[in-house]
Amino acid sequence: MKRILLFISLLSISFAANAQVISPPSVALTSYNKSFVNPTITGGTINNTTIGATTPSTGKFTTLGVGTGADASAIVDVHQVGNTIPMIQAQDGGTQSSSSGGIFQATMDNGAAIASGTRIGVYQFSGDNGDSVKRIGAAINGIATELWSSIANGTQLKFNVTANGATTRTTALTLNQDTSAVFSGIVTTSSGRVLASRVVIAAGAVTITTADDIIVINKTSGAATTVNLMATPATGTILTIKDGKGDAATNNITITPNAGNIDGAATAVINTNYGSFNIMYNGTQWNII
Repeated sequence: MKRILLFISLLSISFAANAQVISPPSVALTSYNKSFVNPTITGGTINNTTIGATTPSTGKFTTLGVGTGADASAIVDVHQVGNTIPMIQAQDGGTQSSSSGGIFQATMDNGAAIASGTRIGVYQFSGDNGDSVKRIGAAINGIATELWSSIANGTQLKFNVTANGATTRTTALTLNQDTSAVFSGIVTTSSGRVLASRVVIAAGAVTITTADDIIVINKTSGAATTVNLMATPATGTILTIKDGKGDAATNNITITPNAGNIDGAATAVINTNYGSFNIMYNGTQWNII
């Protein structure tokens, strides 16, 4: 029975600095630097030494290899040939909820507050090209975007890939802390694209925000309308402003920028029924396109 319990505990190893042992949920064992005494295990390696039927040694683990062909390229190495089942699995057997489920966590913690630009964790995809040297082909990185505190934990995700014929990874997609996404290459969709559109029926001026792509002026009571553009547009922002009521010849729609001009002018005016403007911010002013 003791050997069975030790074997179960061995399978629950998580490493942080030195080996950390996490026992099943029914046992409160979470401290670091736990040692094993005379565990009965088969296969794999401990500290790069092949494990036999029993391992009578004591002490702390610095590396652990699981499976056949495990090597010393990582603190924990799980190796299997022709594997058809998950090699590592996090399973939550508790109550289902919005916060349940197995958790994999990458942590950066040296006791100091995380500084802006620090990589907090990374998931890497690697292999070799026949020379037994592991190379990283793609990665998902978690990067801090501000100095962390008890009220601020800004973080972005960067997805890195390697192009054909190259060996250097480049960032293909960045998911920013403000929920914006930056694609480094061409974006291709298989089912079209849905833009953020807003139909304005209320009286008064209209203020465009960064959440808008298309603004349609279709007021219940026809009236001249001023459309105020956002104060800090990102370079490359494209907007469409449209007369949806069909009365712009009588009730002009005046587009007023908060940054720069529109093709050198202070405003642009839609003065034809059902007229529209497509405009793009080039970094200094708006251009009609």
